[in-house]
Amino acid sequence: MLDLTLADDKLWLQLQRQKKRLQQFAQLDITADPAQKDDYARRLRAWAFNLTWDSLNGGHYRVSPQRVSFSSFHNLILAEYFLAAGRTFFDGELIYLSNNILSVIAQKLCSNKTTGITSAITYPTESAPFVFTGVQIKTTLDPAEQQLLKALIGHAEFAVARHYAVSYCRTLKSAAAMAKLEFKQAQLLEASIRRKLIRLGVEDSVAKAVPVYQKTENQTSITVTLSAQCLSLLVQQQLYKPHAEAGTLAINLKHCLLAWLRQFSAQDELDLTIDCAYSLLDSCQIDYDIEVIRLVSAMLHVDSNNLPVSMRAKILLARTLKILRLLGEKMPHENPEQPGNGQVIPIDPLTIAVEWLPQSQTEASLQQQRNAACFNAELKVFPSINA
Repeated sequence: MLDLTLADDKLWLQLQRQKKRLQQFAQLDITADPAQKDDYARRLRAWAFNLTWDSLNGGHYRVSPQRVSFSSFHNLILAEYFLAAGRTFFDGELIYLSNNILSVIAQKLCSNKTTGITSAITYPTESAPFVFTGVQIKTTLDPAEQQLLKALIGHAEFAVARHYAVSYCRTLKSAAAMAKLEFKQAQLLEASIRRKLIRLGVEDSVAKAVPVYQKTENQTSITVTLSAQCLSLLVQQQLYKPHAEAGTLAINLKHCLLAWLRQFSAQDELDLTIDCAYSLLDSCQIDYDIEVIRLVSAMLHVDSNNLPVSMRAKILLARTLKILRLLGEKMPHENPEQPGNGQVIPIDPLTIAVEWLPQSQTEASLQQQRNAACFNAELKVFPSINA
């Protein structure tokens, strides 16, 4: 599982190791012993439900006696992890957690479509959008709903003056069994609980303290990194199951990152340039854009005197250059009337030879569509090229 107390770079590397392990589980032969895979899935679900969630609106929160805080970085890490795990184990609840995280980021931390993602948001504990008093719960929910909610959040009773966080600690199926309810009935009750408490939270927000949006001295670099990470995750989500809200957020983040990339100097801000470049190439899986590929190719110059420092940047750089090499073999030339001489895009130390595509604009357009279609979402390579 993940250790959320680690520094950001170490946590990101841990995520890459866990995703590699999930990929190994996904590639198991049908005759292989599933014991390790099943054990991992069981421990992952237990770990996930042991975290503190806003089970009404989405997102993981860190809780202290005085405040609760939502970290965009931690939530993006969790969303990527749960999406990969959900696809590996065919677990809809893990994918649901991932989608809810992206939804709350889109609604609360990316409201300004031109500045990317805010790094964190903090509430006083009693003012969090998923915290209610016992009296509020009792006056809002009917007895059957209260019974199910007790099972979902792990409380025996609702004391009138106490505050309760609506953070589910078990699956709906387990909670239904504890509350002695049929699963279908529990699904209807849970939907009603969610609808009533969300409405109560909106009405109650006027009287609650205003949340604090965290700003730091290096806010731009943090925002760029978060926006790039979010765009890559949105691409994976869209490839798995397209969603209109996620698609709109992906487009907005793409424009933000393009604007930032044009401002950066790869000599002075190489790590941020790599973050932008990698996520923008990722976005070509859902929106093939040759101008993005050309811009990344032109911006990304690496030599022995200008190498990334962090391990994250080194890994992303290696992936980015590999993608560019493969894309370079398929990229159409600006002037299809003069076939024969391939264009070379200078990437130091790796140059990319670009082959000519068919002269016909229609054929070239179809070739682009075929390239985008066969671009593998997990390996970020063209399988047909490797074959």
